[in-house]
Amino acid sequence: LIARAAPPIAVLPGLAAGLAETLAVQPLDLLKTRFQICEGRNPSLLQGFKAVYQEGGVLRFYRGLLPETASTVPARTAMYAGYTRALHALGDLQVGGGPWGVEFLAAGLASGVPETTVVTPLQVVKVRLQSPEHLGAYRNAAHCAWSVLRKEGPLALTTGMGPTMCRNCVYNAVYFWALAHLRAHGGPGDLPGAGGSGQRG
Repeated sequence: LIARAAPPIAVLPGLAAGLAETLAVQPLDLLKTRFQICEGRNPSLLQGFKAVYQEGGVLRFYRGLLPETASTVPARTAMYAGYTRALHALGDLQVGGGPWGVEFLAAGLASGVPETTVVTPLQVVKVRLQSPEHLGAYRNAAHCAWSVLRKEGPLALTTGMGPTMCRNCVYNAVYFWALAHLRAHGGPGDLPGAGGSGQRG
């Protein structure tokens, strides 16, 4: 049987790992966002880097960094807390307990809901800041969030929540299920919290 052990909520290690990851991938994340919202033909990766650099130098690649970083800890905390609560609830209902670890799959699936709820508004702000058509429209992340709320209403901050939630639920289900099986078969006992936040944005 797979041991019913919930992963700890490690805030400081999660923050450190999330910050390092965000700093490393932020330039590529910015280009990915621009390529996804581009209506015409996308330039090559090299041309994309060159265009961003010409806009504002190295710092332009880190536009939208604050909401991305700010979402890391609450998103991961929500993911692990949601997983833990769902796992305990399934245990109370006597769901799972067999060799397949269905309860871990179901709890992981459930954990994507609070994670997405936390991270989506910050992802909307990040995308607005990174979009070329919004350059100069917002002074910073706080100004962007307030402008969206004032002009478009609260629902604008939930844009893309449906697809994001589906993706996160599936990802977390596979992640926690695989983690439980690794632990059961003598694998790493405490894998870092891969997933969550904006790195899957």
